[in-house]
Amino acid sequence: MIESLRPAQRRARHGTDRRLMISRQLWSFANGAIMALALILVLVRPAAPQGTEAVVFAIPPQPLASALTALSEQTGLSFAYDSDALAGISSPGADGLLTPQDALNALLAGTAVSYRFLSDDTIALALTEAVPGQVSPAGGQVIRLDPITVTGARFATPVSELPSSNTILERDDLQAQPSFQRDAVGGLANVTPGFNFTSPLGSDAKLRGREVSFRINNIEINQRFRPAGNAIFDLPSAAFGRVEVVRGADATFGFGASGGAVNFRTPEPIPGETQLQTTFGLSIQPANVGDSISPSLRQSVTGSLGKVDYWLEFGGDINQTLFDADGDPLPDSDSSFPNSNVFDANASFSMSLDDDQSVEMTHFFVYTDQEPEFVAIPTGDVDAGIKTPTAPATEFSNVFDDSFRRQYIGTLSYKNEDVFGSRVDVTAFYQDRVLRQIPGEIVSPLIIQLREENRRIGVRASAETPLSFLDGGWLDGAALTWGLDFQRFRYEAEEVLDPAVPFGFGVLDATELSTAGFAQLRLPVFDQFLITGGVRYEVTDVEIGSADLTPAFGGAFEGGDLDYDLALFNAGLVYFVTDEVELYGSFSQAADVLDLARAPRLPEVQSVTDIRTEASKTNQYEVGVRGAWNRVQASAAVFYSESDLANQFSVLPGTTFAAPIRRPQQIWGAEVTVDVQPTEKWGVGGTVSFSDGTTELENGDIVDLSANDTQPLRLTGYVEHRPFPWWRNRLQVSHQFSADASPALGLSGVEPLTFVDLYSEFQVGPGELRVGVENLFNRTEFNPTAQINRDGLLGQIAYVPFPGTTISAAYAATW
Repeated sequence: MIESLRPAQRRARHGTDRRLMISRQLWSFANGAIMALALILVLVRPAAPQGTEAVVFAIPPQPLASALTALSEQTGLSFAYDSDALAGISSPGADGLLTPQDALNALLAGTAVSYRFLSDDTIALALTEAVPGQVSPAGGQVIRLDPITVTGARFATPVSELPSSNTILERDDLQAQPSFQRDAVGGLANVTPGFNFTSPLGSDAKLRGREVSFRINNIEINQRFRPAGNAIFDLPSAAFGRVEVVRGADATFGFGASGGAVNFRTPEPIPGETQLQTTFGLSIQPANVGDSISPSLRQSVTGSLGKVDYWLEFGGDINQTLFDADGDPLPDSDSSFPNSNVFDANASFSMSLDDDQSVEMTHFFVYTDQEPEFVAIPTGDVDAGIKTPTAPATEFSNVFDDSFRRQYIGTLSYKNEDVFGSRVDVTAFYQDRVLRQIPGEIVSPLIIQLREENRRIGVRASAETPLSFLDGGWLDGAALTWGLDFQRFRYEAEEVLDPAVPFGFGVLDATELSTAGFAQLRLPVFDQFLITGGVRYEVTDVEIGSADLTPAFGGAFEGGDLDYDLALFNAGLVYFVTDEVELYGSFSQAADVLDLARAPRLPEVQSVTDIRTEASKTNQYEVGVRGAWNRVQASAAVFYSESDLANQFSVLPGTTFAAPIRRPQQIWGAEVTVDVQPTEKWGVGGTVSFSDGTTELENGDIVDLSANDTQPLRLTGYVEHRPFPWWRNRLQVSHQFSADASPALGLSGVEPLTFVDLYSEFQVGPGELRVGVENLFNRTEFNPTAQINRDGLLGQIAYVPFPGTTISAAYAATW
């Protein structure tokens, strides 16, 4: 995980039963694969990865590009770099008995070219300035390139230029989180400060107490009328190569990121010769090995075909039942992957048209076929310590259809580095998502199955124009980023009812059109300060359909049109104190958009005119510091946010459904991250974070928020050890403290949570074996959502433990 940057790169601007469906042959194959892997571990000595075996090199001084070609031919390493940026650079060569990595260091000595490993045999190169105190390539160490993000900016930007808190997780960081491979959101909470998660099976999360914009390749996947809807669970974690997190109010890409944004990015092409990677994995739980074995398979291919660089990947998972620490089955849900078949595919293409122009495409598709085996019975009791029991789901099989989820996201981008001196990016996008939920009881004895679909289509146009008339003075390098966005979002839903129930239940349909313009100024001052500021103005029109919301919610609802507009501002200052330390402060605004899908559940809401539709601003103030030294990286931030009409949710009595209530709200908190590498073999670190807040009731009383909205004090820590170059181990712990009740809001407190995970990876034969153990000590920890709502139906049906010990293993071979 990378939290901060080195200044050399920050100044670079461009840069029917499921077991009947699975054949005995598959089980035989899986068992055979386990034995084969065990045999490999016993009989095969781990092969040295690229860069560990010394051989004789005799590469004379020559242009760097040709020297790299010679090194590639001798070692099989592949290099990805911008040929124009490295043109004209000479290499001193490499001579003698050297490891491939030492040979590369020799070739780059004195060239101001740094590198990082994209995989075991693929290396990215980039030109960078010399930085005082930074170890050069000749020093024999890998220099990590500074992280670049597009989540908090319209163009790729070094994180150190952003006056905000950001977390970037590369593929190695993600693989080291065993829980991330099952539950992407809950896994992120182990390493990202400010995450508040309250559910064990797919977490409806908040950042800094507010709603999160979840995205895939920077295209939002939230349901627009349910700001943190369950689209976030369409995330097969192994499909993503990078996750970018903006912690705090953000309006870069529009309404709905009042707490921040999480962007899941599929892998990008690696130019050059064709590379293939095959990954086979298994997951089991010791509490019930036979019923928990879940195999997976993934295949990727990347390379270049003429001017086209490409990445193609597909994956498949067969997920069995999840069990708690006592070996009891956990209930299936729409926000988890147990008892499902998952198929996903992603593709990325990039084609250079000339020196300035390029076209890029991304495609992401996932299909999850669910056949639930166990459903929750609402007889749990938090106070008595009786966990929610389960029952076989066969009683639904003759009434309801099978559950499934499907999602596609595609983008097409045209980029030009010089259009009348400006660089331009025009991106069109399309999203189509369908969900048929697992049948569930909402009001006894009403059981329904909801099918919903949303489609999103739009275009984003961005331009970055240098303010060249300011060059040569104090403001050298100033630029203005500006552009327009358009989006159409359509939401449709229908219900399947148990025919034994003689009444109905309606769900609203809606269509939204939004248009926005923005402008953002970047103003360097004396190369030691960076001032940023801008505005985004968005106009939105929504057409809501009528529905009969009986018997659960109030009766008939009359639809109609509504519209709102909002101007959102931001301003920030970054002070580059030294080459290693940065101070920053910022003011940012985002929109608290009403949860329109759930507003009609309130008895007083009978038509569109009864809805408080105005979009409210969240104002956030933040001050922080970050530093990056040779063996220490650290960051700290404090924040305060306020909103006059924040979305809060109240669970309707006798149901598991919540309706939005808008109230003034204030939230504040702090976050600290530290990573230390005391030696080349050891690393330690962790995070400290919390948030707290108040809200104003209708009678004017100011009361404390509960853990439903804020994050109790959480500590995370890890120890990482690489005893040999081919072996990496990581032990990590996450502890969340208890939280008090909020009696005025009718919400209870929560008990503390502790999890310990273990991860190990090492080279075996021609590939890499990765082993993860989630919940190492098989602790029983309960769903905080049920604890908070213990006096209602939600507490009875959701008092579910987190999964018990889960062991996963995956073998990945590149060829």
